[in-house]
Amino acid sequence: MDQIRKRLSDLSSRLASVGRVRLLVSLVVVLFFAWLVSPVFHGLVMALYVNWPFFLVVVGGTVLGAYLWNAGDKDPAKIVAVVAAITALAYLFVSAPLRDLRYLDSIEAEEIEAMPDTTGLRFLPYDVAVRFGLNTQDEPTLVLGDFEPLDNGRAGIDWVAPREPNGLWNSMVNNQDGVMVIQPDGSAEIVNQEFKRGEGMALYRNVGWQLKREKFFAQHTNQYYILDGEELLGIVPYISYRFSFPVMVPRWGGVLVVHPDGEIENLSPEEAIKDGRFEGERLYPEQLARKVGDVWKYRNGYWNTWFAHKNEALIPQISPPEEQDALDQQPTTRQGTSTNQMPFLIPTRGGPQWFLAAEPYGGSFSMYQGIYVDGHSGEVSYFRPDTGSALIGVNKALDYAQATFPNYQWGQNAVILEPRPVVKDKTLYWMATITNADRAGVNQTVMVNASEQGKVTVLETYEDVVAFVEGEDSGETVNVEGGGTLGTSKEPPATPGTEIPQEQPAQPGDRAGSQEAPVDVSEMSDEELIRIISEAANELESRKEGAKGHRPLGN
Repeated sequence: MDQIRKRLSDLSSRLASVGRVRLLVSLVVVLFFAWLVSPVFHGLVMALYVNWPFFLVVVGGTVLGAYLWNAGDKDPAKIVAVVAAITALAYLFVSAPLRDLRYLDSIEAEEIEAMPDTTGLRFLPYDVAVRFGLNTQDEPTLVLGDFEPLDNGRAGIDWVAPREPNGLWNSMVNNQDGVMVIQPDGSAEIVNQEFKRGEGMALYRNVGWQLKREKFFAQHTNQYYILDGEELLGIVPYISYRFSFPVMVPRWGGVLVVHPDGEIENLSPEEAIKDGRFEGERLYPEQLARKVGDVWKYRNGYWNTWFAHKNEALIPQISPPEEQDALDQQPTTRQGTSTNQMPFLIPTRGGPQWFLAAEPYGGSFSMYQGIYVDGHSGEVSYFRPDTGSALIGVNKALDYAQATFPNYQWGQNAVILEPRPVVKDKTLYWMATITNADRAGVNQTVMVNASEQGKVTVLETYEDVVAFVEGEDSGETVNVEGGGTLGTSKEPPATPGTEIPQEQPAQPGDRAGSQEAPVDVSEMSDEELIRIISEAANELESRKEGAKGHRPLGN
């Protein structure tokens, strides 16, 4: 203790010799510079902030252990080092599940008796909307940013992307010029409005830089846009954290509203929900809606999740397009991620809802629970089908949809995207989009009946889909399990697997049916190649014999 007091006294003397005024001025300069460049280090600071107990143990243990070692107290220094290391390792293992459990405690979920009827539809999947946007963008000084879904208030989902400056020079001298809106029918609308602080602009002119200045200790979600009269507003929900021993737990912190003139409003969740400008609009962060699904498995406790698995529900990954030809694999074991995973934003009578379909733990492919997170308020509700109802899940629905067209080259020239729910006459359908490898249009839309396994309705146009959702019997329905398929003719094609959706940018509402494509022999197996050569040789031989039988007699 005498040595510690002596060292503290020496440190105090040195600081006094520097001069308090000079020390204070230096401190102010350092703090100002740190504030000036703070957005650059936002990611690092947030990592330290969210995991500060871990870093406190590591840094505190290291400093204390080193001090004791230098002071000659080597045995206590070893003890401190061992205790700090064990504590840090334990935190690494338990912090994630503890954080999930604390977040789950903050969720008040209400069970509903039935899934809400579909009053609108999400016609375009993300991939196709992006392709439509890229096909439409024709200004070389601008480029489209990230697309975000938005309830258009007309029983549909629009996709909205900012028109950002293209390239380094333009990002330094030009501004973001409004947004592009891709509507359900595939048409594009441009809303021109310059932003003083916008997306894709360089350094301090970038809206992300200003958002971090406005609310530093928060995670900002992707910005999306709404029209308030004639003014285009940027909406940025953000996630803040609260401490619940021994972890930091995420929560909805509020909404930042970006005006074209550079003004930024910081609204609490309550203020944003009650604000008349945002009535019925999406406000709740998509990341937190997804987290609701991720922590759902802990509803019966941590130990149940690890051992008993009673009533455990999991959010499956949707099969990535590049693996959709691997039908012999089980959906829950397929690796990789699709372009767009759940939750899906869907329009309902009560406003936009984030939807997640959960499957039971284990090797089952049924829909165990449907989870709804209100896109406006964040309220959580869930529907659990009756035991034995055998509603099929999202990945099994994709399997049935693919089986409807056995001659498509799935995962190569044809892909199927985003199984989202449609409820018609209290019957759940999984609506998925068939498109080509370039995502250049909607070739067909399939409605897979979740109650009657193998029953698939194929819809060719946007109008057919609207009519189906509104209760009309449109499209062609087949039963895959009963042997029904589409895309085949009475005479099978010479080479199996060559029928694909047309490789052209089909617009919604256009019929883009399947047709036989030229055969690429380089992709055939040896057996197929030998069979075709043999058939061709036999056909040639029979033609020769026929020619001999019909040869004119000579004189």
